[in-house]
Amino acid sequence: MKEDKEEKQLEEISRKGGLTDYVDVHTVNFGEIKALFTDALRYKEKREFIKGVAQFALRAIPILLAPIWFPVWLISQILGDTRAIDKVIVPFLMLSHKDHHSELSVIIKRVMGVAEGDIKPFLGNDWFYDVFCTHGNLIGMIRQEHIINFANYISDVMKNKPDDEVVPKYWLDNEFRQWLNKNFEINLPMLK
Repeated sequence: MKEDKEEKQLEEISRKGGLTDYVDVHTVNFGEIKALFTDALRYKEKREFIKGVAQFALRAIPILLAPIWFPVWLISQILGDTRAIDKVIVPFLMLSHKDHHSELSVIIKRVMGVAEGDIKPFLGNDWFYDVFCTHGNLIGMIRQEHIINFANYISDVMKNKPDDEVVPKYWLDNEFRQWLNKNFEINLPMLK
């Protein structure tokens, strides 16, 4: 019972991006981190699958129903036109430096995103990236596809670690820095 409560607490902390700070102060085993990262990878796979199916449905349903029902064809044409308008309006709003457009800009970007099949607002917060948070938010500076590559790399590294071994302070940060040094040919110093 107590272990389940601690696991839930660790999961909640990591979803909020506080795992590295928690490991600095508390004793955490690699078994707990492995389980957490495995759950995060499963969550990401499921989320991406749902996102892909929803985006496919948003594009396929109007095409399949267009020959049968004229209003669906008309709506699909309007949504297609909004994509073209999006390519003109959004860059204009981004280049405009007036303060009064910020709320309008957010509304237009969200409406255009939904018209283009972006369903992220309906899926909720994607906590996958928060699990892999590092000190100084260094991980926030790279593209999401690189974070996924790092997540797969770190999962492979953890497979070789015994479950009862304690995670050292700055372990995730240093592994991330080593991965960056190796893959991007930079020379980041290790944390001590």
